[in-house]
Amino acid sequence: MWSSSTNSKMRIEVRLIIVALLMLAFSVLPAQAQYSEIYRLDKAVNGVDEKVVLAKLSEKLSIPADTLAQQKMQYSLSFGQLYMAHALAKTTNKDFDTMMSQIKSGKTWGQLVQENNVRLQPISGTVHDLEKMLKKERISSSAKGSRISTDKSKSGS
Repeated sequence: MWSSSTNSKMRIEVRLIIVALLMLAFSVLPAQAQYSEIYRLDKAVNGVDEKVVLAKLSEKLSIPADTLAQQKMQYSLSFGQLYMAHALAKTTNKDFDTMMSQIKSGKTWGQLVQENNVRLQPISGTVHDLEKMLKKERISSSAKGSRISTDKSKSGS
């Protein structure tokens, strides 16, 4: 059987392993948070007209919708990536093209966040606001769509 000192050592080792795993988990989670924000925004735009999405992003970022559309196309970005690049640029006092050149040179979003000591909490709050706005737009446009199809069926078209 195991001696009491062996049991005590095993308990300490297990506790140390648990603490190490928790520390690892909490250090990795913030570094990955920006990917979560990109995904959340990309998911939120599903079913919403592109012009509406650009207008909402324009409103939040204070950048003309035409500029955003051009940048999205030029760099082949999703809406989430487009927003994240602008949010990081604004937070770090750099311009959008600088952020994109760093991404295109192989840096990850996580590296940009870490290297620039970016706090993602304000960015997450804005993404949450955008999600709510886009959800309202999606509900509103689907309600309009169902009214149109109901009107057509009533008129016999």
